[in-house]
Amino acid sequence: MRKKMLCALLSILLLNVASLAQTNEEKLKIKIVQWGLHKTVTVKLNSGEKLEGRIAEIKDDLFAVQFVDKDKVTARELRYSDVNKISGKDGGKAGKIVGYTALGVLAGVGVTFLIVLGIWANN
Repeated sequence: MRKKMLCALLSILLLNVASLAQTNEEKLKIKIVQWGLHKTVTVKLNSGEKLEGRIAEIKDDLFAVQFVDKDKVTARELRYSDVNKISGKDGGKAGKIVGYTALGVLAGVGVTFLIVLGIWANN
């Protein structure tokens, strides 16, 4: 009885682990879909080639990276299986400045709210 119970539990465990495991392609696809179009990326292919550009198109079996090549804008379709690694780039200094400015404004509004609340509570 214990052997049957142990075998059943082990089978269930293995099936769950197998269903939770995602392939590299699935993880890559999820990451690209979350980033969406126009995200600046660096793509390293299995062949060793490296591309820098932005995501121009996302399909079920491939995605396209758009980049400038010899003063021409070129798009290249890449299969998820051909990609070794992909990394996204942030917006650079301009994006950081906007982020810190927004954070400063929110902090100022919060402090002002606390001051007004303190004055109101004392009256």
